Amino acid sequence: IFFPRGGAFCLDQAKALARRGHEVRILACVELGITDMPRDYLTRPLGIHWQEYDGIETCTFYARRLPRLTKLNNKRWIETVMLMMEEYVSRHGLPDIIHAHSVHWAGYAAMKISERWGVPYVITEHSSRAIFEMEFGEGVTDCWQIPLLKAALRKAKVVIPVADELVENLRPLFGTDYRHSSISNTIDTDFFVPRERDSHSCYSFVYPAVFFPLKAHGLLLESMRIVASRIGNVHLNLAGRGTDSHKMKQLISNHGLYGKVTIHGSIGKAAMRQLYYDSDCLVVPSRSEAQPLICLEAAATGLPFVGTEVIPHSLRFPGCTIVPIDNAQALADAMCAMVAKGCDTDPTSLYNKVKAMASP
Repeated sequence: IFFPRGGAFCLDQAKALARRGHEVRILACVELGITDMPRDYLTRPLGIHWQEYDGIETCTFYARRLPRLTKLNNKRWIETVMLMMEEYVSRHGLPDIIHAHSVHWAGYAAMKISERWGVPYVITEHSSRAIFEMEFGEGVTDCWQIPLLKAALRKAKVVIPVADELVENLRPLFGTDYRHSSISNTIDTDFFVPRERDSHSCYSFVYPAVFFPLKAHGLLLESMRIVASRIGNVHLNLAGRGTDSHKMKQLISNHGLYGKVTIHGSIGKAAMRQLYYDSDCLVVPSRSEAQPLICLEAAATGLPFVGTEVIPHSLRFPGCTIVPIDNAQALADAMCAMVAKGCDTDPTSLYNKVKAMASP
C-alpha cells in the first residue's frame, strides 16, 4: 500500500533508515479499483515513473485492478513488481536488503526477487487476519493464496509483526513456522508532539480512518447517538478516505446526528495533527487492527483514547479505555465516562511513552 491508498508507515520507516545514513528507495506498485477509487483509476499516469516523497526516491506504478479477477490481478501485480525491480537494478544496481511491507503480496514478490537476484528480504507485517479474510473468506484456511504466503514467511530472514499479538492472530492462516521479532510502527515524534489545548465548551471526539466495514463507523455513529442523547454538548470529527461520501452523509442523517458530526474526507498530515489538537479524545471502534497508527499519533499529542479490544496491549496507555468489539452501548458508556472525567493523563508522560516505543 502506498499513496494515494495510504503508505505513511512505509514512508516513515524509509525516512527513519535514511536519517541513519542508509540509502533507501521505495518500489510502490499501487493497485487502484474502478469502484473504490474511480478518479485515481482514470487520472493517474500510466507506466513506471520515478518521483520523490520527503526526500525518498520512489519508483511508482499504478496498477488498474480488473473487477472480480483476484487471481489474475495478483499475478499481474507480481509480474509488474518484477519489471520494476529490473528497472531499479539497471539504475542503481542490487540493493543489500529488501524490506517488504506485508506478506500479501509484497512479501511474496520479495521472495521471487530474492530467488532471482539473491538479495535477502525481511517482511514487516501490518495486517490482521480480518484483512486477509476479506480476500480469502472468513474462516477459510485452504485457499490457493495461503501456501504461497506461507512460503514467503518461512524464507524471509525475519518477519517483523508490528505488535506481539499479531503472530497469534495470524496463526490460523499461516501457523508460526517462521522467524519473527516484533517492532512497533514508527511515527514522526518531532511532528506529533503535545501542546496546550485551547479551552472550548463542546467536548470533541475524533476518529481518522478509511470508511470501510472493519473500521465500524456505523457502530460509532450509533454510540455517538447515545452519547448525544445524554450529553448535549458533544461533537465528532471524522477524517479519512470516504468519510465525506454520500453514504457517510446518509448514515449520519439516519442516526439523527446532523450538526453533531463533521466529515473531513482525506486530509494531510498537518491538518490531521490540528484535528488532534482541536479534540479532547480519540475514539477507535474498529473490529480489527494490527497496531493503529492513529493511537500512536493521538497519544503523542497528549490525547487519550477509547478503543476496542483489538488495540494491542503495547498501546493501552494510562488514561485510555478499552471496550468490547461491536458493542455500541459499551462504547457509548466509555465515551460518556471520558467526558465526565476529562483528561486526567499527563500529556508529556503519554508523549514519552510513545516516543520510547515508536520514534524513528
